[in-house]
Amino acid sequence: MYEMGLDIDPRSGYGTQDVIRLFLLIRDAPAGRVKIMRRLLLGEATVKTMLKFLKGRGLITQGTKGVAPSVKGALEFSFCTRLAGPRNVRIGGFSEGPTVYVVVKEAAGNVRSGIEQRDEGVRQGASIVTLVMTGDALVLPGVRGSAEDYLKGAAFPEAGEGDVVMVSSAPTRPEAERGAVAAATSVI
Repeated sequence: MYEMGLDIDPRSGYGTQDVIRLFLLIRDAPAGRVKIMRRLLLGEATVKTMLKFLKGRGLITQGTKGVAPSVKGALEFSFCTRLAGPRNVRIGGFSEGPTVYVVVKEAAGNVRSGIEQRDEGVRQGASIVTLVMTGDALVLPGVRGSAEDYLKGAAFPEAGEGDVVMVSSAPTRPEAERGAVAAATSVI
């Protein structure tokens, strides 16, 4: 798994996956604190604490348009350019809770059985299914045939040849997103 050199206080209300979710949000355009709170589904105090922490380490800048990655932050989180998502997905019968996916570009060679990604998701309170795009079909690692029957019409438009799709489900959307991000960073 990709490891950042951040020493986040466990009492802070956020974790490494929340920081990555923030950088996925602000990588293309700055975002204000209210947008961050709404998109990450974190409370105001938690977001303020996270932004203060990241600003103190020189990873973000704050301006009139909101929060943006600093040069140092853009370098530290450059791996985010390989990630698409998290995005909502509906898969009939898959889960009763929110389900999201993250696509990891060109990471198929880093997946063995998908168990490692499942374990990363479980640590975040999520159930993870790892899919690999091979040819024109998504497959479950180590299983013959396509995963199409299992997916029940779900679409992952960002996925291309050699990409990995992490499908994550959890009781809440933040847990599902944290699980997908944790699983995704395990194959970078």
